[in-house]
Amino acid sequence: MWSRTFLIILTCFCFAETFADAIRYRGDYTLGHEVNSFCPDNNSQCYWVSGKASSDTVVSLKDLYQENATLPYEKVCVVLAGSIDRELHRDGFAADYDGLFTPEKVFGLCGETDLVVAGDLQHHRWVLVELDGVVLHQPERYQPSIEIGEHLTFMGFSGCNNMRGNAQLQGNTIVIPRIATTRKACPAPFGQIESSLLSLLSQSPKISLSNESELLLSKGQFSSRWQLADWR
Repeated sequence: MWSRTFLIILTCFCFAETFADAIRYRGDYTLGHEVNSFCPDNNSQCYWVSGKASSDTVVSLKDLYQENATLPYEKVCVVLAGSIDRELHRDGFAADYDGLFTPEKVFGLCGETDLVVAGDLQHHRWVLVELDGVVLHQPERYQPSIEIGEHLTFMGFSGCNNMRGNAQLQGNTIVIPRIATTRKACPAPFGQIESSLLSLLSQSPKISLSNESELLLSKGQFSSRWQLADWR
């Protein structure tokens, strides 16, 4: 249960990239006669690519496809930022798809960028195993953890307190503009771990995946390593 009292950690950022309602996806893009679809790898649905995207984005996406597709209707894996609309009425070929996808930015081919996308994080839980180069061996009751839900909602446990917020992926960083936490006292040495962790999370750390089960967050000389520990 969440306590009714929260400490709000506010951080101000100036974003180089700002896309309203846009989320980064990795998935298959297909272009051809009567086909213009994007299928993100984080679900089993496919979307018609909306014509509402900016002309520059449309040109970049089509150029990328034509440069890399060798067969008609070949699927090309790309990384895009955009928004999905499953509710808007669709006519023609678009009616056969699960919704509309409006691309906002083209990052490139999947194999040419190591950017973390929403699908890498959503519906997963990680526990902290190393902080600033020190392997942690704390009791399970004091073990920090983070969970990322739909729309990149952020929840976690900092060692003694619950925390929550809304995450965004900006470039190669994860941004949590406001982290709300409960305010329970934390005994040593877990209080220091908690303080260092909250400071790191509030500074827009660099995010990467070293493999499918290990998440890395770092900022300058500060670093953390997290192990995948999904609920069973």
